[in-house]
Amino acid sequence: MKISYFVLILFTTPIIKSQAQKPYLLDKFLGTVYDIPMNEVRKGYGDHLFDNQILCQIELNDLHFPNSDQSKKKFPNVKKEFLFGIIFENKLTISTEGCYQFSLESDDGSILWIDNQIIINNDHPHPMKKLMNSVHLNAKTYDLKIWYYNAFPNLYGLIFDIAKLSSDLECPYIEKLGQKSIEVLTLQDVVFDFNSSQLKPSGQAYLDSLVSKIKLNNFTKIKIIGYTDDIGNKKTNLNLSHNRAITVMKYLKKSFPDSIIFSTEGLGSENPKLPNTSNENRKANRRVEVIMN
Repeated sequence: MKISYFVLILFTTPIIKSQAQKPYLLDKFLGTVYDIPMNEVRKGYGDHLFDNQILCQIELNDLHFPNSDQSKKKFPNVKKEFLFGIIFENKLTISTEGCYQFSLESDDGSILWIDNQIIINNDHPHPMKKLMNSVHLNAKTYDLKIWYYNAFPNLYGLIFDIAKLSSDLECPYIEKLGQKSIEVLTLQDVVFDFNSSQLKPSGQAYLDSLVSKIKLNNFTKIKIIGYTDDIGNKKTNLNLSHNRAITVMKYLKKSFPDSIIFSTEGLGSENPKLPNTSNENRKANRRVEVIMN
């Protein structure tokens, strides 16, 4: 008896969603929740935290909790309404090197670390407040840590966001994450007019924001290096680049007269970022680098 088998093969066309690949990947946030005694409520983050009782461990897909009334809704997976702090840990995998902007909004305090380097310090009791910072990241995996605590009753909130920026010209580059950091900030034409070492009003505002950034970190040394493009003679460019560095130093030093050691250097057209073959490239080469460690 001959038995014939028929196999029905169904060909289906897979539905592919058009979706651009993210330049970064985050795992789940794993949180350790600590009890905070009333006498430590204003201290924020510190070594004292780890002497306190661990209340529980939690796991969250993201950290996006707008300002909320805790009498109606508690912080997810935490039974205590206030006087608690959480250390969240995660892995941040960067697939596309570039400048990444981080924001941390919280009620009360919060801090963001990447490989043990503080990126945003939004700590201590306060209403919902948002701080942002940008950093150049290489294509690799980083350890990400976030501190959050709810000091007082009534309201809580925590929102963490990350986005890749299209421009990388003025993005600080942290060369040694996880150790004593060296951060290099590049100031472009927003600070000076062409062939001038006098600060523009927009330059003063930019340096004011830099002062705020320096205050959030424990920098002890700042070196300022001025550069020009290749137009003009070498001696003039050296003088101009050094005068610009001195102008920036004087402005910053008013806010840090004793706590930071400053130094300056003018290198003229040396070490161009881009070949001096176009006006746009020359504009990028006319810069002041602020090296902070």
